[in-house]
Amino acid sequence: MSHIESSLNYPLHIRRNIDRKWQRRAIASVSRARASRSPRMEAPGCALCQEPAPIAPVASAYRGSGLIHHQWLCVPCGHVWTTVVRVPE
Repeated sequence: MSHIESSLNYPLHIRRNIDRKWQRRAIASVSRARASRSPRMEAPGCALCQEPAPIAPVASAYRGSGLIHHQWLCVPCGHVWTTVVRVPE
């Protein structure tokens, strides 16, 4: 049986516009979360160009023992970094 994948590739200016809109939503959401004092996961921004992190990681992988690795991509400069989160099992 074959596996078919499908994805949309938008022009860069449209993708950046979508990322900006999602970042504004995320900032509003974080502001509400801080007001309610609820715990949240926060990804650091890009170490190279200081842009804020995208709304979601490019990939996530469960590594066992409650470890989750998130891979992030900075759209403006192309830098890739990984964060590690430990969750209760």
